[in-house]
Amino acid sequence: MKIFPLGTSGFIPNATRETSSVLIKNDNSFFLFDAGTGIKRLAEKKIDSLISKADKMHLFFSHLHHDHTAGLTWLLRLFRGKLYIYVPEPPLVEFNGKEIIMSLTSPHMFGLPFMKWQNYGGLISYTEKKIDIDNTTIHILPQSHHGGSVGLRLGNFAYITDTEPSDEHLDFIQDCELVFIDTMHDRKDYEALNLNNNKRAEHGWSVGNGKIAMKSKIKQLGLIHIDPFYNSKRLKTLHKEAKQEFSNVIIPQEGESYSLK
Repeated sequence: MKIFPLGTSGFIPNATRETSSVLIKNDNSFFLFDAGTGIKRLAEKKIDSLISKADKMHLFFSHLHHDHTAGLTWLLRLFRGKLYIYVPEPPLVEFNGKEIIMSLTSPHMFGLPFMKWQNYGGLISYTEKKIDIDNTTIHILPQSHHGGSVGLRLGNFAYITDTEPSDEHLDFIQDCELVFIDTMHDRKDYEALNLNNNKRAEHGWSVGNGKIAMKSKIKQLGLIHIDPFYNSKRLKTLHKEAKQEFSNVIIPQEGESYSLK
């Protein structure tokens, strides 16, 4: 299995990082987790050559906030095979995923409804915590976020975004080779939130994620959905704080590949 981080920034892209998207090649099947502005990296030569002969792609959304859907319509041109879109719906989240996708591709928003795209494969809602596709199982975890979001796991890779990870995630990511986790905040910004009464943040933070990684016995932690306004100094601080809790921490390089067993 190969993992290609396409976008690792939270909220908006910046000069070096795009918003949330991950490409996964598992045997001969291709999956996308979210479709933020990182989708543009599908046009990069190395990645385009990989997906150009694929006959289909499965796109799973963790939720449908704009920074996770901004690149959706670009897939009309960037992927030539059949595109299957999977959206969470109640009770996993609080919204109707199909209605939102149809709105985002409606004439007043885009001009060509998804179901009329030449590469339309299907629009599927999911409400259970497990889906089997192409001899691959996707595990799903409901999460705390405005409107709801879900964590996604495929084999030894897990993708946790737009939530503050907690002990509820431990079993879900247990023993993964690689986990990408929302790390919007360093210690300074997290403490400035002044959370009390056991209230959780909408996003994760460096120290907390390092502790989750240690408890769950994963092999490698990737920090994603990072504050787009962090300069190189703040990024180094974010990385250092997580490493103080868990030794094997990376900030994934967009467009590069990470091989898993």
